[in-house]
Amino acid sequence: MALRALQEEQARLKMRLQELKRVRQEHRDFPQIKVPLPVPEIPLVFRGHTQQDRKVPKTLVSNLRICYPLPGGSALVTFDDPKVAQQLVRQKEHKVHMEECRLPVQVQPLELPMVTTIQVSSQMSDRKVLVSGFPTSLKLSEEELLDKLEIFFGKTRNGGGDVETRELLQGGVVLGFTRDGVAQRLCQIGQFTVPLGRQQFPLRVSPYVSGEIQKAEVPASAPVGAGAQHS
Repeated sequence: MALRALQEEQARLKMRLQELKRVRQEHRDFPQIKVPLPVPEIPLVFRGHTQQDRKVPKTLVSNLRICYPLPGGSALVTFDDPKVAQQLVRQKEHKVHMEECRLPVQVQPLELPMVTTIQVSSQMSDRKVLVSGFPTSLKLSEEELLDKLEIFFGKTRNGGGDVETRELLQGGVVLGFTRDGVAQRLCQIGQFTVPLGRQQFPLRVSPYVSGEIQKAEVPASAPVGAGAQHS
């Protein structure tokens, strides 16, 4: 009896060992590590200059809209020509005609902190994808576009599944699914021909990556404009 029980236990352990080896092999061949991270094609417009040589790293300058808190009784004025702002700052005191009165104001240079280094942590979502490649000639409302994408990618025959969330971004749409594995499967396929309206368009599906700013370095600020304050 004891010998038979020992043999059965050995057979059970052998089967368990083979199962663990199979699971480990499947984990090694898990396709998630082979999914590339393509960048969605989003039109961007930069105004500035680039430089690159052995000493100067490549730089990129873009126009940003900056929100700046102002104290009461003051206003922020920007000029296309920096020489105009410099001339007003040198004169400092001015009088502005306001209907039947003249309002004395003082002009002061405005300094804004400029971020030089940003550290961003990114994480790939397990249940979200980014759909991009929409033509500019597409004549669909936001709700119509989201509905058609949800219907198409909600079907299992297209590699999709039940859609939980949907969000329209600039240049793309983010779709979230209720189950794991759907986003990964769609990213593996990559390219889809989706009916939108009366036509079919090739769209691209890529992993959705969320980012969070962890660290930002701000050096000494520099004057960029002029502020007017009532004296």
